[in-house]
Amino acid sequence: MTLRQTELKFQNHIIDSYEKCGGRARKWASEWQKGMPDLICSLPGVGGHLLEVKHRPEFGPMKRIIKNPLEPKQRDEAKKYMEAGCDVFVAIVACETLALKSRLLLFDPLADLMHYNEEESVPYEPGKGYYVRGLIEEAIIGAKNG
Repeated sequence: MTLRQTELKFQNHIIDSYEKCGGRARKWASEWQKGMPDLICSLPGVGGHLLEVKHRPEFGPMKRIIKNPLEPKQRDEAKKYMEAGCDVFVAIVACETLALKSRLLLFDPLADLMHYNEEESVPYEPGKGYYVRGLIEEAIIGAKNG
């Protein structure tokens, strides 16, 4: 399975996780515009936001810091949306190639480095998915506080 196929699989897990939390998430058809975030998402009480999904199975306890995986065009698009008042995050699926052992973390798309912190991640739980509500609420609060 290619990296792209694996990322698409994890995008579907994230979409399902939003729905299980009472929200909505969809793949944003962006094949005609390079750099657009992968998912458009919304949760009641939180509102809309955009996610760029990256799968980095090596990211975790053994490799705690990685460079921002976004291409320059992706960072530029994220910055434009953020300047227009939209929350945008890099959603990194870490630690594993299988959903069952993976963890989901959110990062500022403009940061140069991503630091793994297990306490700021959520595991994939069978039948429930990722607890995206808690993760996104923490990320939005963190983004607003600086």
